[in-house]
Parts: sequence; structure tokens; C-alpha cells
Amino acid sequence: MRIILIFFLALGCGLQLAAQDIHFSQVHLSPLTTNPANTGAFDGDWRFASNYRNQWKAISTPLETVSASFDSQIYRLPGKFSWGLTFIGDRSGGVQLTVSKFLASVGYQIQMGSGALNLGLQAGYVIKNYSLAGMTLPGQWNMEIGQFDSSLPSGEDGLGDRLSYLDVNAGALYKKAFAKGNFSVGAAIFHVNMPNESFFDRRNRLPMRPLINGSLRYHLNDKWFIEPNVVAMFHSKAQEILVNTCAGITPENNSDNIQAIYAGIQLRSGVYRNGDAIIVLTGIDFRKFRIGMSYDVNYSSLNIATDNRGAFEISFVYISPSSKPKQLTLPCDRY
Repeated sequence: MRIILIFFLALGCGLQLAAQDIHFSQVHLSPLTTNPANTGAFDGDWRFASNYRNQWKAISTPLETVSASFDSQIYRLPGKFSWGLTFIGDRSGGVQLTVSKFLASVGYQIQMGSGALNLGLQAGYVIKNYSLAGMTLPGQWNMEIGQFDSSLPSGEDGLGDRLSYLDVNAGALYKKAFAKGNFSVGAAIFHVNMPNESFFDRRNRLPMRPLINGSLRYHLNDKWFIEPNVVAMFHSKAQEILVNTCAGITPENNSDNIQAIYAGIQLRSGVYRNGDAIIVLTGIDFRKFRIGMSYDVNYSSLNIATDNRGAFEISFVYISPSSKPKQLTLPCDRY
């Protein structure tokens, strides 16, 4: 109710409506929503990823986010090109604010010794709309009867219920393998074109959102490994930092072909603010599948409204084996 009240107060004061960018806690399993440079940055022919997030279930109308992405290598072109498609859908609040993003991306990989630099460009169409059906605005308060009257004008001239715009994102990612594991470090800028985003008939440029991400997998021995990840993003005056550390095991001689089982803790915080949530996550890699689950527990002042409940998230990734041989070999007759 507090969130809805703030929303209505903002509309009543004639403020512009802007929503926080959609994001997932399991950034390692949502590649194309995290950094466009992740397009084609995998060992295989093609990859499919899907994510589902249900947030703040304690409130009357929880926030739900889904995404699905597909990216593939392009072997017919010279060089190491790749392409991808991403859909993101988000529904939040009692006003049924919905966001739909349809994005296409292209990637290119530059080999740099034992490492590789991946470049990515992403562009697409964003649609946002909401519904005030069955709701009233502050301007519809009838002082004579002491209650809201939906028959009164809202006083919000020029307020629309739908907006759309072209969105452009770009990123770079460097990956390198070494004897004990591998690491990656990347950067991206979202909303490069700074599109206009406003439900009112006025100018409101969406600020660019810089992002920095890094990950490391280090094998302690033949069985155990640790995998820390960090993502930092900055959007106007808002900042968010995700830091996690996972520990995992690689089973030996198992019939199910399990590559890894891991679990860990993640912290969501900001640069100039206190922490927001602790996230417990776990996952399994088997054959060419990666499945992960996580749960956010709020410990900020928001926990009063959410009853300490945060978000449940599940992710699924499948990578098709590569059909391209590692090395070209020519058979020859032996005499």
C-alpha cells in the first residue's frame, strides 16, 4: 500500500514516472540481460536462457519478471561473429505497470593470446503501459462526501497510459583461462541513445546506465572450487552492487554427468546506502544444462512492508555442443 500511495502522490504532483531497470539476482545465468558482450561468449553452437523472478510476495500484488534469450555463433562469416534475441517482461504494482522489451544483439570476438575480448551491441523496442482501472487519483477526492469519486476529473492533463521507444545498449567483456580456472571482466552502457521516457507529454531523457561486472572460478583442487562474482551498476542517482561468493564441487565418475554443484551467499547493497538484501543461491551444472535458484531476504527498512520476504528466482540455461572441430585434421593414407 505504501508503494501505491507514493505512486499516486507522484502523479498528483505532476511528476514524471520512471521505473527502475529490470534486473535479476542470478546475473551469471542471465547473460544477455547483464551485458550485451555476452552474446556468443560461450563454448558451443547456440545457447538458450530463461529466468523467472517473483518479488515481494508479501504485498497484495507482487512484482513478476520473466526473460528468455537465444544466441548463436555465425560460422558462415569470416571472423567470430554471433547474434542473439532477448525478450524481457515485467509486471508490477496494483496499477498493473507492465514492461515488454524486445532486443536483438550482435557480438564479435577478438582472440588475444590465451584470452578473448568480446564486443556486443544490442538494440530493440521497449513498451510500457499501465492501467488505473478501479483506482482513483488524489485529484478525485470529494471533500463534500469525504471519499474518492471516480466520476471527478483526475486533473492530470496529458497523462497517457502507454509509451514506447528504441533502446540501444553496448558492452565489452574480456575472458581468460588459466591453469587453475578462468576469469572475466566486463563493462557495459545501457540506454546509450538516452531515449525519451515519460507517460506525460513532456521531455524526460532516460539516463545512461553504466555497468561493471567480473567473475572468477578458481579450483582449489580436483574437486572443490570457489566462484566469486561482482556486478556494479549506476543509474542517475541510484546505485546497486551485487557481490557473491559460491563454493562448489565437481563430482567424479557419476553416471548423471554432473559437472558442478554449488551454493553461496550474495549481498545486494549500494555505494552510498546501507545494504538491501542477502541472497541465498544454489545451482547445478549437468551435461549441457545449468539450473539455478535463489531467494532474496530483505533486511533494509523495506522489510516492514515485505515481512522480510524478498524474491524467489529460478534460472535455466542450455548450451548446445559445438559442431566446429577444435583443430582441423586431414586424413591421409599410410604406406
